[in-house]
Amino acid sequence: MTAFRGNTPVLSSIVNHGRPGYNTPVGTFYVNSKIKYEDMTTFGNLPDVPWTMYFTNRGHALHGTYWTSVNGRLVSHGCVNLPTPVAKQLFDMTHIGARVVIRY
Repeated sequence: MTAFRGNTPVLSSIVNHGRPGYNTPVGTFYVNSKIKYEDMTTFGNLPDVPWTMYFTNRGHALHGTYWTSVNGRLVSHGCVNLPTPVAKQLFDMTHIGARVVIRY
């Protein structure tokens, strides 16, 4: 993942994304909500998921990940898993409406 301010890259990190059957959607999206700590219960019980930024109305988000290593694997239920410190940085610099482009 690389975050840009204009055409300048300002933050980069390895991420995990959706495993087969739970693919992370590809395309251009926009951050529609930001939540500092979110209880995610759709696919289990993950309390206090940090620095969540939803980019679809189907529950896809960029967020910190404390329950697994972030190492480029296909392990999520469609979200983009970031190391928690990187998620905090991204959360702090991202506004509602920020463009999110997913491609891989």
